[in-house]
Amino acid sequence: MMRLKPLSVNLRRPHFIFVAAFCMTLLASCAGIPLMTMLRMATIEPGDIIFGDAGQYALAFNVDQKVVPRKESIPTLDIEVRPNVEGDAPVFERQMQFEIARDNPALLGLAPSKTGRQWIIYRLSPAGRKDHIDFVQYIETQKTRPVRRGCAALTASFSLGFIADLIPKNADERVEAWVQLKTTTGFLKLWSGNSKTLAKKS
Repeated sequence: MMRLKPLSVNLRRPHFIFVAAFCMTLLASCAGIPLMTMLRMATIEPGDIIFGDAGQYALAFNVDQKVVPRKESIPTLDIEVRPNVEGDAPVFERQMQFEIARDNPALLGLAPSKTGRQWIIYRLSPAGRKDHIDFVQYIETQKTRPVRRGCAALTASFSLGFIADLIPKNADERVEAWVQLKTTTGFLKLWSGNSKTLAKKS
């Protein structure tokens, strides 16, 4: 699982929470994140993410063609909001599940796979989208209720280590992980490297 230390956020200024969470995830994914990814992240409006269409969220993995996705091995977006002062607000915890999608990679703007490689794409499942709705409702509720200090620790992470379990011993272990937060910005490279390294990070 890729994560950074919890981020302190103000529950009365929630429009910045979700974008900050994704930025945390991107920064946690590797020390050398592409500059273009960070520049494109800066163009995403916070409100478009937290109050946007969770159906636009997607993860794409470029892996060896021998890799076979399994329904029981999926990525999740794990979010936790924990008030710094106990009792200020309820704790929010969700593991938002993705599911295998049948999108055409070319229509999503992903580059053609090299020989022997393939794209595996995931989108939030119906249950994951319901969790996202709960998250939005939680934030909206905290905007209107009285709080003593208003700050909380937000931790967000993508669980990507499942990919390592899908790669056969005779397969190429190189993996690229891409994330889409909004269709108008397309996919951003989240991580690339050897699946064994990915497993160690998880």
